[in-house]
Amino acid sequence: MKKLIYISVIAFLTIGNSMVAAQGSQKEYLVLPGDNLNLYAVMDLFQSAETLEAFERKLNNPEQMVNNLDLNNDNYVDYIMVLDYAEDDLHNIVLRVALNETEYQDVAVIVVERFPNGSVQIQLIGDETLYGPSYIVEPIYAETPNPGYRGNSVYIAETNYDGPAVSTTFYEVSQWPIVVYVYNPYYRPWRSAWRWGYYPSYWNPWHPHYWHYYYGYHSHWHPHYYAHYRHCRYHRSSRYQTVYYSRVRRTSSTVVVNVNNGRYKDTYTRPETRRAGEQIASQRVSERQRTTTGTASVNSTTQKQDRTKVDNTTTRVSNRNSGSATVTTPVRRIDNSRRTYATQSTRVSSRNTSSNASSNVRSENASSQRETSGNNVRQSTRQSNTTTTAKPSTQRTTSREVSNSSSNSNKGSSPTVSRSNRSSSSSSTQQAKPSQSTRSSAKTSSSSSGNSKSSATKSESGSSSKTNSNSRTRSR
Repeated sequence: MKKLIYISVIAFLTIGNSMVAAQGSQKEYLVLPGDNLNLYAVMDLFQSAETLEAFERKLNNPEQMVNNLDLNNDNYVDYIMVLDYAEDDLHNIVLRVALNETEYQDVAVIVVERFPNGSVQIQLIGDETLYGPSYIVEPIYAETPNPGYRGNSVYIAETNYDGPAVSTTFYEVSQWPIVVYVYNPYYRPWRSAWRWGYYPSYWNPWHPHYWHYYYGYHSHWHPHYYAHYRHCRYHRSSRYQTVYYSRVRRTSSTVVVNVNNGRYKDTYTRPETRRAGEQIASQRVSERQRTTTGTASVNSTTQKQDRTKVDNTTTRVSNRNSGSATVTTPVRRIDNSRRTYATQSTRVSSRNTSSNASSNVRSENASSQRETSGNNVRQSTRQSNTTTTAKPSTQRTTSREVSNSSSNSNKGSSPTVSRSNRSSSSSSTQQAKPSQSTRSSAKTSSSSSGNSKSSATKSESGSSSKTNSNSRTRSR
């Protein structure tokens, strides 16, 4: 009897341990299609993206290895479309897959809601067909826990993370780049332009990986995921049921049938591939670190080059401004095994000074020559003026003597003398004004000489006529 009791106890403990081990292995996956789309990785991509278009492209990038869904069982990864259904300050950003031309299945929805005080709350809710009911991922908010929320031991044991958590606030979430983007006043709700049979040029579908390979790859980032995000069992938005679930959500009967028939369980048949996924993750991390260090070194090199260029340009500008500034360069001299450094001024300063001195001498010579030539011209002009003005004065005296003598003898000949006097006076006044240039002085001298000759001729004729008249009176 005691042996039977002892055997039954051992059997019960063995069965219990096996059941616990089975539960522990099943906690890592849901045995649902959603296991091939890690919502922690999706939330991390959403936080780092700047636009919904960029988020959609990263989501379908094979290098990111986030999307591993094959809902229509065609052995190719499905393209995930991103569509934003906005209503006031509520955005339901839907992740949707086209199984064929007519059937669509929602994978998850990101509910973003802004409140009047400027705070924003975000939740990533997996569709219940692919993840089961209330599978929600959100940032770790720094808030008082809800006393009515007890959590779920399955999800808590899934993380196996005991490190420190990085909490955030609703106001910090409002500053995420993509949140700022969707609440821009000029933002238009993003709707993916692609559908079944029409995909972007960068999209090249690949064969899906086994789940253990996929899980091994993302296990490398589990400390990061679980430090920033957590599971939640309740919906924060009060309009989730009335807006998204009742009006926007789309499901496919094909996916429901495949889940019930267990057609998605083949992905769990290769547990040995987990090690390969971990190795690929470590290789990509090392490559990213090399890339970041390389870009950092290139940036530092370019910054140094820019600084040297700026220093050279400033040195050139200062040399140009200073004119004869001397540039000193270190020259190495060896004298009796002693190494000394001296500064040697370049030839730039001597050339500049010599060129400046020669230009100054040339300018002084040119100015002196101009002054001497100007003085010579002025002297020649004065001499010509004196010579031209001297002749009318003698002629003026002779005409005056003749006019005086004629006025004493006979007053009838006065008009002739007065005309000669007027002409002589006008010529003298014209000769008295100094000329402004050499050519004008020459012209005026020639004209004055001509006038003086004409006036002399007239005076001689007048004097002859007067002598004739005097001789006639004497004869009478």
